[in-house]
Amino acid sequence: MELADPDPGRPEIRQDVLRLTELVGLVVYADYDSAGIRLHDNDQVVVLKSTGDWFVVWRMCQYLRGAWEWATGKAESSSTHADAMDLPPVASCVANGLTPESRRVLGHIIARESSLSAWDEQKRIAPETVFDLWSQQVNAVATKLMASFRGRFSTELRPWQR
Repeated sequence: MELADPDPGRPEIRQDVLRLTELVGLVVYADYDSAGIRLHDNDQVVVLKSTGDWFVVWRMCQYLRGAWEWATGKAESSSTHADAMDLPPVASCVANGLTPESRRVLGHIIARESSLSAWDEQKRIAPETVFDLWSQQVNAVATKLMASFRGRFSTELRPWQR
């Protein structure tokens, strides 16, 4: 079983992964040397750590680079497909499960990081609203990808199929 390309006949999966990496990239970054959350001041760190949301947001950057490599066909390791499969549920968790304080912090980050993109027009609205608009887009793409990847490489029967 080749994990590098699950279904070459379905390029829309790669396009959706690429779209998700663009959206997630507004909040976190990952390159060859480092990865992290796009924080702008220490108060944002304090809020994310005090709410307990730091870990789940940081998990997105662990999968970001590999998912992007897989989507663009520039894979440098065999785990990039796994990263592409792991990013949607983590991104969905971030989009749906954060505290209001964390949503506000990430809304500020998204508004600031997107100043040259389509989010520019949204910069004057409340950060929570910016986050909600971002999470709607993330949820749409992540849900579609989770359905595409679900059970794709499983060789075992599920408990209810036995």
